[in-house]
Amino acid sequence: NPPILRRLDRVFLSPELFSAFPSSYLVLGPRHLSDHALLLLSLLR
Repeated sequence: NPPILRRLDRVFLSPELFSAFPSSYLVLGPRHLSDHALLLLSLLR
């Protein structure tokens, strides 16, 4: 099958989490052998 050329990966967070960790950020990793990529969420206060 040909690869899907769109990001399908998702992260769902609540507004309360953003309030508790206002300096948080998300890093999208590279795709290698899959249509999916690593999503690394750093929770910083």
